[in-house]
Amino acid sequence: NLPKLIGDVNMAFGMLHDEFPDAPAIMALPETQYWGGRAKMFKMAILVIKTKAAVIVVCMLLFIMNISHSSLMKRTHEIRILSNSGMSKLKIFFSSLFEVFVVSVVAGIIGGVIAVACSGMTVNLQLSTIILKIQPSVIPKGLILAIILGFLGTILPIIKLSISHHQRI
Repeated sequence: NLPKLIGDVNMAFGMLHDEFPDAPAIMALPETQYWGGRAKMFKMAILVIKTKAAVIVVCMLLFIMNISHSSLMKRTHEIRILSNSGMSKLKIFFSSLFEVFVVSVVAGIIGGVIAVACSGMTVNLQLSTIILKIQPSVIPKGLILAIILGFLGTILPIIKLSISHHQRI
């Protein structure tokens, strides 16, 4: 009878605290209630971590856009050669998208390998120690995120290049 046991233990701790009022108060709680209280404490930390993750995603998107823009602008000569040799603008556009897809998949796989390597690491926080566990379902989600970021980060530079290339011909 867990509630009766907890009540008896808390009553004994109360009597001990009455005997020694300067001692810290001790109280027995069921495990779910204890961890529920700890979870409330970490709500703000979780919100901050989620906000940091969102900012990191936005920064990565801007970083990818910047890199892809500069690398695509350096390749205008090659794209002009492909266009002059008879390759249609649509084929050039889709070959650029396929290249982005391949690079994104490779980046996602590298990120997955790094995540698996970090699985099992111990992180010490102020009030607890957490062991990082990477679930296998996270790896495909990370790969999908890498593909989405790759496409979102390069679609505007590719469109800009195809419009500017179209105007030059």
